[in-house]
Amino acid sequence: YLSSGGFYSEDNKHLGLFVADSQILSESTQSSLLNGYFSIKKSGVVDISANIPEVPVYAIQSGPILIFESKTQLLTLQRDEKARRIIVAITKSDDVVFMAIYEAKSPIFGPELKELPEILDEIQRNTSLKFDAALNLDGGSHSAFITDIVSLTEIAPIGSYFCVNP
Repeated sequence: YLSSGGFYSEDNKHLGLFVADSQILSESTQSSLLNGYFSIKKSGVVDISANIPEVPVYAIQSGPILIFESKTQLLTLQRDEKARRIIVAITKSDDVVFMAIYEAKSPIFGPELKELPEILDEIQRNTSLKFDAALNLDGGSHSAFITDIVSLTEIAPIGSYFCVNP
């Protein structure tokens, strides 16, 4: 399985913290939009936090944070547009869940970013998934999400991705 990861600039540089195999490839940056970090420690502990992770094996800075400490976050954005969204979440049982949220008729389109917290609340109401934290990843045309059931490929190059062997 494959899911796009953090944001990239137009000149192909990571936006914010990017750590792979314990190597810092890009430093953290101050950003009201990229206000969260998804990290995996050597022990296997996963985390979504507003704080820079200490000694991660893998970490990306992305955002905004959609759910934190089981509470849906209110998003106030200057600019927003409808686009396919990719989300990483950690459940209350510490499982990591990657999600793609998009329109069935046109998989490049999806909700506005500000709509995601309510969509995640609806997912929690209608499924057995209960989220402790959730973070928006790079979406839109710079996103990919590939499983046995869904194949959403990128239109424009993606900056980073997560691969999982189920």
